[in-house]
Amino acid sequence: MKIAILIVSYHAKKYLPDLLESLQKLDTDGLDVQTIFVDNSSDDTAEVIEREYPQSIVLRQKENTGFAEGNNIGMRYALAQHTDAVVLLNQDTFVEHHWLQELVRVAWSDARIGSVQALIRLYPDRDKLNSTGNLLHFLGFGFCRDYREYVEKARQYADASDIVYGSGAAVLYKADVLRAVGLFDKDFFLYHEDTDLALRARLAGWRNVLAPRAVVYHKYEFSRSIKKYYWMERNRWWIMLLFLRWRTLFLLLPTLLLMEFGQFGFSLARGWWKEKLQVYAWLLNPAHWPLLHAKRRLRQDLRIITDKELTRDWVGIISYQEIANPILDKVVNPVFDGYWHIVRKLMQW
Repeated sequence: MKIAILIVSYHAKKYLPDLLESLQKLDTDGLDVQTIFVDNSSDDTAEVIEREYPQSIVLRQKENTGFAEGNNIGMRYALAQHTDAVVLLNQDTFVEHHWLQELVRVAWSDARIGSVQALIRLYPDRDKLNSTGNLLHFLGFGFCRDYREYVEKARQYADASDIVYGSGAAVLYKADVLRAVGLFDKDFFLYHEDTDLALRARLAGWRNVLAPRAVVYHKYEFSRSIKKYYWMERNRWWIMLLFLRWRTLFLLLPTLLLMEFGQFGFSLARGWWKEKLQVYAWLLNPAHWPLLHAKRRLRQDLRIITDKELTRDWVGIISYQEIANPILDKVVNPVFDGYWHIVRKLMQW
């Protein structure tokens, strides 16, 4: 079994000691493992990696290619080496001894499994979870399941339990899946690129699952930068427009309009209304519609399942502690969750 571990690095020197030490102690018995760094740095990160972990491959980039295209560069390299699977790993993580063995074991426990997310725990809060698989709201919002819950909660998840999509921070993709549905869509640039890839695999009939005994520790920091809101908002619209049938979108239209009204008010209060307007400007520009049509066509051509099956594990509530507030918890979530239950019953396609 040939496995490639892929890490996109960017000014990563402060993270390297823990990461490299854990990789050096990794159980690779019976596996042919190659570690690939795609380095986007302008400092000497590449030199440090080559000195401290000389068995790795370092692909130096002349400019910052970003997360999506950086991983694509590494995945193309790995696939050219006839690897059986590519495992993405964030630079700000470190792994337990049996992490890789568990990912591989679960991945090959069922031929229908296309991707496997590790159990991601926080660091230094090791007793709390970062993600047990990511959830997707029916209006395109993606977020970590069980974020900041105590690790005991993860005991409820069996091997290969289905998830909507795996976090790009620690996820295995089978090479056959990548060859069949493609790599990350670089036009997503930031956010939802892992959602998009997982949903393409799901449309084509593969499963996305959790390996609860493959443990990764993540030095996660929630970003509140205004710049990210443009990409998060535009890309959640892309998720809906690219994957859902038009009749499903029609059923969702009342909540779409209500959410946009609330989102714009929220953006005014938080100072990112210009980014929100830029999203509308992009979506309503006819020059961009051929691109959206082409992307939608590519995804719909993969489809062998219905919208009802695709959205089986999508949710009607947003439960993410970093953005929790009374209006969301007491008003928005109950209303939208109730509406989603109605839509799910009406959706017979």
